[in-house]
Amino acid sequence: MSCSTRTSIQTVLFDRSVFRSKKAIRAFLRRNKFRTSLDCNDKTCRARQLAPSRFCKGTFRTIQLRKKGAGGVKAVIGKRRAA
Repeated sequence: MSCSTRTSIQTVLFDRSVFRSKKAIRAFLRRNKFRTSLDCNDKTCRARQLAPSRFCKGTFRTIQLRKKGAGGVKAVIGKRRAA
């Protein structure tokens, strides 16, 4: 199976030391048109956008999304499987 040449966001990650409430995280997700379902632990919250199985293995990378200000938002990106 071949992979797309472009990347897509698989998951958005939030640092709980910057985003202390789920309400603030969901507001950020809505404002940026992301899905808002969360899976949280003590250090991070994860908002899965697409299932990992929809991506080619070995193409995942983590990038910083919010560089200005406090930061605290990262994304896992990858190349999606071609249809």
